[in-house]
Amino acid sequence: MDLLIKANEKEKAKKYFPNFQSVLMQVAKSGVVNKKTAARKISRLSKKI
Repeated sequence: MDLLIKANEKEKAKKYFPNFQSVLMQVAKSGVVNKKTAARKISRLSKKI
């Protein structure tokens, strides 16, 4: 996601964002990443888009 945003490919980032969000929340649910950390990352990326 960061690479898409840095490359100014906002349309591709918008299309990929729901998949990214889903995968990140699944990882958070399994306990690999804290849920609040995942939510923070999603929030920051949505602001950049």
